[in-house]
Amino acid sequence: MSKIKINNLIIIAFVLLIIVFVKLNSDKRPNVIRIAYTNDLSGFIFNDIENDNDSGLDFKNYDFMDLGDCCGSSAQFSFATNQIDMAILCPDAVKYLDEINNDNYIVLGSITYDSDILISDKEKPEIKIVGYMNRRDKQREILHNYFGEDVSLVPMSPLSLGYALKSNAIDAAYVDMSTYLQLDYDGITLTNDDVTQEIVVNKRVKNSVNIKKIVELYNKRIEELSDENELFSFISKHLQLYDKEAVLRKWKIQKIKFGMLKQDD
Repeated sequence: MSKIKINNLIIIAFVLLIIVFVKLNSDKRPNVIRIAYTNDLSGFIFNDIENDNDSGLDFKNYDFMDLGDCCGSSAQFSFATNQIDMAILCPDAVKYLDEINNDNYIVLGSITYDSDILISDKEKPEIKIVGYMNRRDKQREILHNYFGEDVSLVPMSPLSLGYALKSNAIDAAYVDMSTYLQLDYDGITLTNDDVTQEIVVNKRVKNSVNIKKIVELYNKRIEELSDENELFSFISKHLQLYDKEAVLRKWKIQKIKFGMLKQDD
């Protein structure tokens, strides 16, 4: 790629970040809690809260946004500029906050455990290339400990992992539980009680009434998902999967757990 093209890409990326920053600032209203969730299993819970008109939530006090990938550049830029009050993040994204010396955020609690699944075709004679989510040092470490030096580990966009596996560009993929449920591959959990998603909150609003209401609704939703019928309804709605027996069978094979959140008085 020529130097001119590289410079153009850098300029475009910078402009996009500026647009995000301007939009966040222009949309920000006094006393409004901005909540960001990810495009994965844990994010679906907050998507439910956002769309539940019977929750008793006063929606004029909240702005919800889909971060997509919590380790993406736009997400990290948003946190670096303190534009988000509460968000779902993976451990690597939380580590990023620490690295930039951002002491405005604290971890409120862990919401998913062991939700990253290694998937592959059982007919595959040998695994030599494994894709994992980009910017996830923790995932890379887990995969390295599991495979040793026998495989090549390739960081990829979370959305591209399934396509790469289907097209045989990689032999296995480390994906979120939601992706595993959608694809016809064998899956195994490589961890045990390992935190895969956390919630961070800005200290400024940590004990506000609006945050406490979100925590209350979140915990209520988690309690509901302990029922198999409610769990399947939740998965079916977000992933358009309708074979209840198959979905619940794949779910039970893995070790995934949801965590409850505590809120200080």
